[in-house]
Amino acid sequence: MKNYTLLFAGIILLILGTTTAYYTHIHTFQNKLHTNTAQINHTQETISPSTSLPKHTQFLLYFDFACPHCIDFFTNTYLPLKKEYTKRNVDFNILPYSQRTVGKSFLLAKYLTCINTVSPRKTDQFIQTIHITDSIQDNATLLQKIQPITLSKTETKEFLSCTKNKAQSVEKQTLEIRTKAREKGVIGTPTFFINNTKFERNQSYKKVAIELEKILHTN
Repeated sequence: MKNYTLLFAGIILLILGTTTAYYTHIHTFQNKLHTNTAQINHTQETISPSTSLPKHTQFLLYFDFACPHCIDFFTNTYLPLKKEYTKRNVDFNILPYSQRTVGKSFLLAKYLTCINTVSPRKTDQFIQTIHITDSIQDNATLLQKIQPITLSKTETKEFLSCTKNKAQSVEKQTLEIRTKAREKGVIGTPTFFINNTKFERNQSYKKVAIELEKILHTN
């Protein structure tokens, strides 16, 4: 009988010990889980990504059809830069800058103002298609010349309406562009701006790319 009593007491102690160890393990696990959760939340708050959009850099070129250096810069520097840096949030734009207010160069400057208004995505094609030496006597000749840039019917209609220069609006707009350019310090072409920094003369792709990289790394 004594042996059974001892055996029963031993079983009771074993059960109590096992239960105590179990609840101790559960309590320890819960504490660790709480600590880890707090650490994760703190880490998420620390490395939470910014909701702001990438900052865009502005590249603005003032272009004159009568300037051979402009053509060279446009072809060998501007277009390769645009191809490379557009994907890096650089916005490229071209505005007309004619030293004269009469003649072919000013006429083409007004055409460039019109194409920028009607279909700015085709500005590059327009510059590649139209040249200062072209003989453009009327709208029919003009449309034939710019046929490769494939304007839609609506775009063609709007472009011709713009070039007719009703109330001299396009001429006024082109002159205002030149006035604002001169206020920014433009005295000749090619002149270009990367954000608010002015650069002058025909420069190589490599040289401009170095300057562009400097500005991109400070943004």
